[in-house]
Amino acid sequence: MHFNKSTISDKSPTLAQEFILDHCKDVFEGLGHIGDSKIVLEQDVKPVQHTPRRIPVAIRDRVKKKLDDLEDKGIITKETQPTEWISSMVVVTTPKKIRICLDPQDLN
Repeated sequence: MHFNKSTISDKSPTLAQEFILDHCKDVFEGLGHIGDSKIVLEQDVKPVQHTPRRIPVAIRDRVKKKLDDLEDKGIITKETQPTEWISSMVVVTTPKKIRICLDPQDLN
C-alpha cells in the first residue's frame, strides 16, 4: 500500500499512528528480517577477534536462556569452530527483559 503525505498529515498524531498501525500491521508483527544480506569487506582489511566481555554472574542464567531461545528460533546458530571475525557480545538488561547485541565496531 502506498501512502502520500496528505493521507497521514491531515490527521492528528494519534490518529496518524493508529492509521499506520492499522494499515501496516504486518510490519509490526513477528521477527524483523533484513532479507538476504552480505557484508563485503575491502581486501586489505584484517580480521579481528575480540575477547568475550564479562557477564555478571547474577544474569548468566538469563543470558544462557536468551541465547538458547534465539538459537531455537533460528535467529542465531552455535559456532563450534574457529572463525576469522569475532565481535563482542553486548548484554543489556531490564527487570523484565534481556537484549543481546553484537558490537561490530571494527566493521565500521
